[in-house]
Order: sequence, then C-alpha cells, then structure tokens
Amino acid sequence: MCYLFSLGEKTKDAQMKPEFQCRIVNNIAVAVIADIDENKVNELVVGSNNRAVYAYHLVVENNRLSVTNTRKWELPGQVNSLCCTENTWGRPLLLASQGANDYAIINHKGEIKFKSFKGETSKDDCPTEILSLRRSSFSPEGDKQHPTVTAIVTLNGRLKLQDEENKLIWEMQMDHHLFGLHCLDVTGDKQDEVVVTSWDGMTFIIDGQRNFVCFRFGQRVNTFIGGKYTVEGTSEPCLVYVTFHDEIILYYNLNIRQIPVQDMVSATYTELENRRTLLNGDLDWGRKERATVLRQLLSPSFDMELLYKYEKWLSEERKKLEDV
Repeated sequence: MCYLFSLGEKTKDAQMKPEFQCRIVNNIAVAVIADIDENKVNELVVGSNNRAVYAYHLVVENNRLSVTNTRKWELPGQVNSLCCTENTWGRPLLLASQGANDYAIINHKGEIKFKSFKGETSKDDCPTEILSLRRSSFSPEGDKQHPTVTAIVTLNGRLKLQDEENKLIWEMQMDHHLFGLHCLDVTGDKQDEVVVTSWDGMTFIIDGQRNFVCFRFGQRVNTFIGGKYTVEGTSEPCLVYVTFHDEIILYYNLNIRQIPVQDMVSATYTELENRRTLLNGDLDWGRKERATVLRQLLSPSFDMELLYKYEKWLSEERKKLEDV
C-alpha cells in the first residue's frame, strides 16, 4: 500500500494524515518521485525486494489517486537505494544501487546499463546506497563538463565521495550502521550538505569540507529521508523519520546556520574572556568555568538586580583601565 501525505496545513494535534492511498507491487524497499522520462510529469519509482524497479504514472481524478505501471526493470541484485541525477546534457538519469560495488543507470529512454565502483567500497557484500550531488558544493575544482559527483554510503559506516571517473575525493568512517543517504541545503548558504542516519537514530549533517554536526533522534529508525517539503505554506529543509512503531515523524525549522555549530560556551568565549580579565587578571579560566557562569546566568532563579550591579561595576572598572 502506498500513502501520499500533504504538509500544507498544520493540524491542532500536529498529526499527519494521508491525502491519497493506492495499492502497488508488494515488498517495496525504496521509492522516489521524479520525472525520469522527460514527459514533464513526475512518476512514482519504487525498488522492490524481488530485484526489480517499477515506474508508475500517477493520476488524481475526483480527489482519488490512481496509478498505472508503465515500466519494469529487472536487476541482478537487491535494490538498496534509488536516486535521480542528470547526464552531461541535462537529461534525467535514475541510479539504483545493489550491494557493495554494483549499481544500475537507467536513462530517460528506459535503457539500462550496469556499472561497478572502482576500488574497494566494502570488505563484504553489505548494503550500499548512492547519491548524486552537485559538484559545486563538494568538488568545485573538478571537471565542469560533469556537473555532479557521487556519494556512497555502506551499512558498515563508510561514506565516500567519488568523481565521474570513480576517483576518491574524500571518505569518512563512522562507528554507526549508516543508511538513508540524502542531500539538501540545511544551512541556507545555497550549498548542499549530505544527510545520513543510522539504525540507532544517530544522524549526521556533513558539508563539502567534511565538517559535520550530529544528533541522536531518540528512537530506532526504520526509514529516513531528508529534503525540502512545503510545511505551512513554506518550502524548507526537513528531516523525516519512520520508526519501528508505525510512526512518521517530521522535523522542520531546523535552524542550523553553519557547520560546525558553535555551542553557547564557544560563541561567548570573547565576551567571557574579557570579563575574566577584569575580574581575575591572568588567572587561568577554562571551559568548565565559563560553562558555570553561563548556567548561573541562564538559571530562572538568577538575581537580575545582581547582574545590573555587576554590569555597572564592569563599566567602572573598564573606565579606570582606560584612564590608566
């Protein structure tokens, strides 16, 4: 069963309800919605556990959704992921990964070609996901005739970035079972970041220089996707988790302005260091002491009158130093 959700309006209880539903092929593992055949209409493309990729034409009539199976491609291995990209001439390509090193390329005519990544992607035949990324965000110095690069993530925690000739750009190794590879502009700087999660909910947001932020979702994750969705009339970056308790949880208003993210202790370092100098001279004042001051300032029971007196005293001390 396939469900389509609309995020246009927020309900009082913040519960998402399916806008449409329809029955398609069984044992679906992955799905994307994209125009893969240049007919200016999006198709629903799904990969199943029976080693096949299906393309469906979506039609909405009288507020009801109907689907028509238009194409089917048989693959030699399990379908681990699907993603859409473009060739050098700007025509759509569909990529389907299948295991440690193999993947399939399906062009806009429906023609399929099988390829393998050069070099060792994994020591064993663990599931592999691939994703096409804008070169300008991750390898701007590369061949301008090839506008994309390829990201590869394996379940054993390895993330690699390769160019059009499968040459390694960079790689990272995480101590988590990674899956759900996606990209989106999280920080709003018009540069894409890689977003990937793990079975235990640890989620990583990584930029082109391998800087990253991470956080734990808090539940075990069945399925994950990151992308731009329209929430309350605004299209913005969202992280969507499907749990093993039949829940779909969507996070928006991410409010990440830079990577890596500075915590409050680091962001206020200069201000606190200036005040430390006035108070203690050359006495060493580390991160622990600065954090203690911040906790006191943010405490609900903090005496604001005391703060005003402290600010007045600092001003007087600063004036004395200037006079000297």
